[in-house]
Amino acid sequence: MNATHLCDRCDGRDNVKQIHINDELKVYCQHCYTELFSKKKPVGRPPVGTTKKISLTLPEHEWEWFEKEAQGNRSQFLRHLVWEAQSTENKWSNQACLGYAIVGAQKLGYEEKQIKELIQAIYGVFDVKSITEAEDMYRDSPY
Repeated sequence: MNATHLCDRCDGRDNVKQIHINDELKVYCQHCYTELFSKKKPVGRPPVGTTKKISLTLPEHEWEWFEKEAQGNRSQFLRHLVWEAQSTENKWSNQACLGYAIVGAQKLGYEEKQIKELIQAIYGVFDVKSITEAEDMYRDSPY
């Protein structure tokens, strides 16, 4: 190799090589050649985070539910559950429900006594109806 050739990447002169890539002549020094062609490039999906192995013990009926919900991709399903658990949008609390009721009643012009009665009535139902039952009642209502 002629020492007058310069590396196309770094303009280096040491140990340059001429190679043809798609019928185009390229000149690279040993360092650039190694960096471009010797390193393995990642394949597949890019990682979404740090991988840690866990062990999970559940009763058989819960494993059946888990497998059904995961639809063959346990990792993705667990990520979904973690993200959903961290979301404040999906977090249920009785206090949040009562807060919404107060805001709604105030917007409608309810008096303080009426709001207090409404909140007490709703609060009394928390121990009687499950979240699922309350959702069903709302979905089935004309409201």
